Amino acid sequence: MLNISKKQQINALVSILHRETTYKSLSDLENELHLSRRSVFYWLKQLNNRLEKMDLDPVQHLIQGGYFLTKRTEKALIKFTDADYFSQLNGDERRAAMTWLLIQHVPRLSLTDLCNRFSISRNTVIRDLRMINSALPDPVCIENTPHGKVLTGDEKLQRRWVYAQILKRNPAVLHDLEKLPQLQETEQALYWLQQQTKNLYSEDSAKTLTCYISWLLARVSSLGPLPADVQGCRTDTIGLWCRHLFHRYVKVTSGEAAHLREVLLTAQLQSTGSQAPIMKRLVALSRQVVNRFHIISGVDISSPGLIQSLATHLLPTYYRFQYGVLYRYPNLSGIKTKYAYLTQLTKYAIYPFEKYIGKPLTDDELALITVYFGGELKKMPASLITSEPDVFLVCTSGIGTSRLLFQQLSVQYPEIIFTKPMSIKDFQACHLTEQAPKAIITTTPLESDHDIPVIHVQPILSDYDFHKLDLAFRKIGLLHLNKKSVQNTVKDILNIVFDYARIEDFNGLTKSLTNYLAADAKVDSSTVLPNLSISELIPLSNIKIIDKVNDWKDAVYQSFEPLIVHQDVGLRYVRKIIELTEQKGPYMVVQDPVMLAHATQQEGVNNLAMSLLLLHHSAIIQHSNVQKEIKVIFCLAPIDNVSHVKALSQLLNLLQNNELYEQLMDADTPREAHLILEKLGKAEKV
Repeated sequence: MLNISKKQQINALVSILHRETTYKSLSDLENELHLSRRSVFYWLKQLNNRLEKMDLDPVQHLIQGGYFLTKRTEKALIKFTDADYFSQLNGDERRAAMTWLLIQHVPRLSLTDLCNRFSISRNTVIRDLRMINSALPDPVCIENTPHGKVLTGDEKLQRRWVYAQILKRNPAVLHDLEKLPQLQETEQALYWLQQQTKNLYSEDSAKTLTCYISWLLARVSSLGPLPADVQGCRTDTIGLWCRHLFHRYVKVTSGEAAHLREVLLTAQLQSTGSQAPIMKRLVALSRQVVNRFHIISGVDISSPGLIQSLATHLLPTYYRFQYGVLYRYPNLSGIKTKYAYLTQLTKYAIYPFEKYIGKPLTDDELALITVYFGGELKKMPASLITSEPDVFLVCTSGIGTSRLLFQQLSVQYPEIIFTKPMSIKDFQACHLTEQAPKAIITTTPLESDHDIPVIHVQPILSDYDFHKLDLAFRKIGLLHLNKKSVQNTVKDILNIVFDYARIEDFNGLTKSLTNYLAADAKVDSSTVLPNLSISELIPLSNIKIIDKVNDWKDAVYQSFEPLIVHQDVGLRYVRKIIELTEQKGPYMVVQDPVMLAHATQQEGVNNLAMSLLLLHHSAIIQHSNVQKEIKVIFCLAPIDNVSHVKALSQLLNLLQNNELYEQLMDADTPREAHLILEKLGKAEKV
């Protein structure tokens, strides 16, 4: 903790800002300091007064960003760092640190000792311990012993807590683990295992495993091993490696070896060359999943690379469900918000894998799969990737997250050339003096000896990350203003001016800045993609209800008639759909008796459009031994990979809503059918 004042609130506030690599919003400061908004403003003013006396820059503030310290102030404050590590933690971090100490069975851990360690009152310690105890899963609990307070109960649950904290990079846990003596040897042993099994972990997974295994060896040495497992540990390459590693340091049991094997099998992979039967099965399942995504999305993203990488991801997913290991996605709320419609399509696509494991995926696991498809949908042409990038991209997450990060950046900033995501090792091997980028974007703390801006972002970019990138790219000349960003930029400039000068004519200054910045702004309408609902894409004029047709081919022609009349598609597009159905069978029947008829844009699509045909008497599609009836045909004419995702997500919601689905099937007029489609959009807003 920084110690620049006798007032602890000033020290706490400046410590939060000093250790933060990005901005801190006002709500962040309220939560971490446990203060009201007014109190935060008061202490910000007091901190600025103290910094002014120290001849340092004051706390900076941007409306769209938050509060931060200048680099000059950050460097100057380093010498004021307090040696007591625990005193700089906020409430949540402090309770996590207490849990860590309790799990470690630290000797003589009493109320008094905790008060001294964390520089807090006795009442605060008691309150923290109660909160910890209430959050612990049964039968884990805090117990008073003659040697102090410890955590007792299910050892595996305690270990899972530790593993999760390492995965989240909990500073209190990592602070202690960095001192373990076996870290380097464990890292080398893990590298050897990856070479033998051809299962290569992502950099984040490898770091997590190295820390956890090193801690586990110390844990077993201190408290003894788990009891022998009744089933024993399998004697495959991983199982033998686990036994050998334990044998080098501590007494090994089949229970310990089996536990470590589970941990290794459930960790995220970057790639695998495994030819095991389970991997072959997962490749086949991945092919089915990608095919179902094609059927429901109208986009063919199938490729050997995607199928292999998805199967690689599903391998640890399979083991997590087999061993009951819950995965927690770090930005689940962000995925649910930003990729809500894509998540719906992914839920439909992943069914073959769920059927195989016998359980539905959790929201956290589904978010990871959504990332894979999101990366593919926004894929940029290979022609845009050059050997002279503007920005280096360093990402230590899994392959799916890395791909989506690259695609997000490429789509948001088409005029900027990014490298494909590289590991820290690859980045360190680059000669920045010879091929110096203008900026480096990283998802992990990264140091550079060169005078190149390093921008830290989340693996799944948020609006805040994009705002930060906008500011950085404009500063170094990689991004020019467009009209959409002028208003926010004016606010940022006015906010800075407010801190240093008095504005006599606020409206006049605002207008002048807007005119000045907008003069050079360029609007590229081609980059703005529609995000229309199903009721908007299927207007009343695009709905037909007829009694019966000659055959299924006639039904397809009848369903596309409104789109042909409006010249949204040509006859070639309809013929291609019939040809695909004749070749592959009724794969476009997404649910009996509903068909989603579609082909690729290249087959003759002029405009984004959809239509709907309802039949009173069903038509039959016969192919080999497969027979499907159709009474409903939704026709899709896509213009790209993403602009129709919202509408298809709503279509899935319709098929899963029995009441609305039955109402649609019973509709007698196009108006009645369109009212059902409108209800889908209204239901989303509730």
